Amino acid sequence: MNIKNHVSRIEELKHDIILLMNSQVIDSNESDITIQCATVIKNVSYLITIANTLLATLGMEKDGLMAVLQKHMEDNGIDKEESADLKINIRKNPPRLIINNEESIDKEYYYEETQTKLDKKLITEHIKKGLDVSGCKLIQDNRVDIKYKSVNSKEHV
Repeated sequence: MNIKNHVSRIEELKHDIILLMNSQVIDSNESDITIQCATVIKNVSYLITIANTLLATLGMEKDGLMAVLQKHMEDNGIDKEESADLKINIRKNPPRLIINNEESIDKEYYYEETQTKLDKKLITEHIKKGLDVSGCKLIQDNRVDIKYKSVNSKEHV
């Protein structure tokens, strides 16, 4: 599906969601309300998936364009460029360390790091076995779980 189709589908879904949020499509039947809300959640999830895909694609495009711009400026000896609303500079990044052979580095550059961490998995296991672990308790909340019956997972309603 191309970007134009995604944008069109987003607009359709946005319209449906707005109608639902304004209570124009909800009747008094609680079952219908549940189904309609679940459908909105499904559509919002779809919108989020599309948005994340578009953002990732745009991020890669931006990174690629930045690399092309930097190469063009460096190849042509351009350090600065300015327009009415843009100011473009080539700047040095902070130095970064490249380690070629860690074994050849003197011991004086090493330090020992110790860290105490809570073993939450062990605590959970002990509480499940009925052991009392001071300062801890195990809780189990409820959540809404919606499974979509769509055969084609790429097509969302």
